[in-house]
Amino acid sequence: MTEAQQPPPKGKFRAYLNRRKMPGDNLPGFSGELNLANTTASRPIALWVTQSQKTGDIIISGRAGESAGDQIAHMTMPASDRDPDRTLAILNRDGTPGLELDPHQILCSANKPKNA
Repeated sequence: MTEAQQPPPKGKFRAYLNRRKMPGDNLPGFSGELNLANTTASRPIALWVTQSQKTGDIIISGRAGESAGDQIAHMTMPASDRDPDRTLAILNRDGTPGLELDPHQILCSANKPKNA
């Protein structure tokens, strides 16, 4: 294969059923790990399962933790002006508060056509 034909690098996303989860408790439904492409660092993940009140669709969302290397770097490096854990707020076109993006947030949803 030539360089142009190489497949893009892929990461790994593994989530395992949490067998300790009981109905009504606050434990995540799934836990696992996330590896980004071209890195060996693994990040722990926790995922909760909910159902949309509007459509009834199942929504899986959660958080990715920091890799062990990132945790050590935060403890050993001096503080910087830029906070990588800062939540990013995106305003609606009319200036009202809209979407807030957490840098460690994970959201999984079904991909379906608009007319469905």
